[in-house]
Amino acid sequence: MGLDIQFSNRQVKWIDKFIPMKTPDHWQNHTNYSMALDRNVLDIYNDDDTDDAFIMDSKYEATSGAEVADKQKHLTEDQRKLLAQALKNTDEIFDGQLGHYKHEKVHLELIENAPPMFSKAYSMPKQHDPAFLKELKHLQEIRVLANIHHSKEGR
Repeated sequence: MGLDIQFSNRQVKWIDKFIPMKTPDHWQNHTNYSMALDRNVLDIYNDDDTDDAFIMDSKYEATSGAEVADKQKHLTEDQRKLLAQALKNTDEIFDGQLGHYKHEKVHLELIENAPPMFSKAYSMPKQHDPAFLKELKHLQEIRVLANIHHSKEGR
């Protein structure tokens, strides 16, 4: 369960819902960006699930494998104990900081001459802007993301 970004079929899956990705030229169409900016159009798609949606600020706090296992309420007590045992020596992973994997190297096979891909999965409600922008700024400060002012892929 979770967010599954499927570039192979250009869609995003969240639990049991599929959201198609926009084509690279989607926002060049006047109708598309006019509808995206029109609040009345968004009201048509409003449902009970979106009224309760919110984004909380990220918390980068140290925790332990036992605490992580204990919070997995969808697991049985025995499964939580097994998970706690498996996570027993993982304090470095849950220290609340961005880290680097220091063990065996990973090799990724890339498709030869594959064009870079840029896709906007879906628009974000304005009410989430403060939390999103705060997290974006934090990720730039710790150098996970970098601001690229122009690229031909991002148009």
